[in-house]
Amino acid sequence: MMSNHNQTPHECGAPATGTSGRRESPTPGSKQRNRHALAAKGRDPSPPSNQRSEPDEPLWDEIRTAAYLGLQRTCLQKWRWAGQGPPFVKIGSAVRYRPHDVRAYVVARLRTSTSDKGSVA
Repeated sequence: MMSNHNQTPHECGAPATGTSGRRESPTPGSKQRNRHALAAKGRDPSPPSNQRSEPDEPLWDEIRTAAYLGLQRTCLQKWRWAGQGPPFVKIGSAVRYRPHDVRAYVVARLRTSTSDKGSVA
């Protein structure tokens, strides 16, 4: 049986990168402009109120986050190394995820067909 330790982040479900193999950095303020563009189109970019984290909602560890996404935790580790995947929090050497960030990451990847590339910024 072959080992999966040589998988690239894309092979474990990460978003594809450009030809350089590097994830392009957003320009300053582009996230804010994108929020305004979505709001102008009548689409609220934030998750529904029933999916927002409460201030005291506990952070998720790798295992909980991977289970929620249906992935192995090594995939999350590879995504972090490659600068991909949902945003995370470092507390000392511990890695944690805010539940609302993980949910927003999933919502941002909703597609209606296999040819749907998602919104282009």
